[in-house]
Amino acid sequence: MPGRPLKSDWKPPRISVRSINLETVRESHRMKHHLMIALGLLMAAVFSYRLANALLVPGFGGSELYLFGGVVIAALLIFFGLKERRHVREQAQDQER
Repeated sequence: MPGRPLKSDWKPPRISVRSINLETVRESHRMKHHLMIALGLLMAAVFSYRLANALLVPGFGGSELYLFGGVVIAALLIFFGLKERRHVREQAQDQER
């Protein structure tokens, strides 16, 4: 197609520190807890399902410990995500006052 640069001619746009919007950076920090909670819930579902299937098989070994560790990490992600959410809400209420 005419007008389109060849792949070898393409260069990424230059972004200077001055062009970064600080509001966008602040918003991304406010939304971190959503990512933590969502990832924790996804991990909890996957690891819990796999752990339930692994516990149906006779014997107990390293794979069950691995899966149990995944469930624990998922629980920690959810817990700290909720804790971060409460902190962000308190900050927003303080700024409104």
